[in-house]
Amino acid sequence: MSKWNESKVEQESVRRHLCSEQCLQINIFTYIFFTAKDHKKLTFMYLANDVIQNSKKKGPEFGKEFGNVLKKAFENMAVPESDEKTRKSIERILEIWEERSVYEPKLIKEFRRGLGM
Repeated sequence: MSKWNESKVEQESVRRHLCSEQCLQINIFTYIFFTAKDHKKLTFMYLANDVIQNSKKKGPEFGKEFGNVLKKAFENMAVPESDEKTRKSIERILEIWEERSVYEPKLIKEFRRGLGM
């Protein structure tokens, strides 16, 4: 029983460390994304897509936390200056997330709504 408790404590410690690291990564992304020029934001969405999909293999927690930031990011990209190519690229990311069940359909719908689609 003692070994189980030690193992449980270690797992909790590792989980807390990973969560704090993930939160830091999300905060950094948020800061960089919202301070970037509009023409750079698509690049950051590609980066977010890559990070989210690769982290999904390790568990859903990071993607869920990132999802909380993405709605505002998509709303931020819904500027009239967004060209058709950018909108199509963002739509493709959302389609991939749907196909691969990265996010729930309801949340993807909110992302689209934020974009004005």
